[in-house]
Amino acid sequence: MAVSGTAALSSPPDPQPASANTAAAPAAASIGRVTFMSSSLQGPPGGYGSHARSAQNARGALKIPLPVFAHPCESDAVNQDWEDRVADAWASFDNYARTASTSSSAAAAADFRAVIDTLVAELPDGSPLGPFEQACAWDSTGHSDKAVPLYREALARGLTGYKGRRAKIQMSSSLRNIGQAEEGVKLLTPELDAPSDELDDAVRATLALCLSSLGRDREGLSLVLGALAPHLPRYQRSMANYARELLEPGD
Repeated sequence: MAVSGTAALSSPPDPQPASANTAAAPAAASIGRVTFMSSSLQGPPGGYGSHARSAQNARGALKIPLPVFAHPCESDAVNQDWEDRVADAWASFDNYARTASTSSSAAAAADFRAVIDTLVAELPDGSPLGPFEQACAWDSTGHSDKAVPLYREALARGLTGYKGRRAKIQMSSSLRNIGQAEEGVKLLTPELDAPSDELDDAVRATLALCLSSLGRDREGLSLVLGALAPHLPRYQRSMANYARELLEPGD
């Protein structure tokens, strides 16, 4: 989810949709990405999730950040063995990142994507999980432009539930990074009224970034303050009121 010139948005404990730049330029924005030195490899978009947790349990001591969000696949009937191997692939992402710091980052990125492609090839024809996992892999290795059409395909194939919402968040961030923030706003705005889950704040943060890219900073700030207010130990009501006032006509 990254192109040159965007502001970095890194947060190792919460690796959600990810991205980076080429090795020659500073790594750029993505959702909750994990930056590995100057490598183009990033943490998996949307987090390692329940996949990584199961992989960690299986191997016991993976030195990777675990996210807040953890949900299994919801859009396809996939056997547990496949899920576990996808978990292992994403949990091994750190190994590819370390390789990229000592050798060709492009080669390491291609190797990781090849692992995901091999797993995707096992899915039934038309599965929405295939393009979703591939989009995440492209995003994680710094190619927003290649990730966007794959997210679009996954959603068109019927990716719903938690992963469907992740796809919309990650796609919106990638759209912003390739200069299409307006489409990102259109994609995410309906999610403000969607059933609440752990991704609510990520929806608002990403939408705020898209709005800011369109010069609508007050709307973006209102969203961010509104998302932050419930988490504050004090001043929750004041901050929520300030968030609303930012949108009042005449201010």
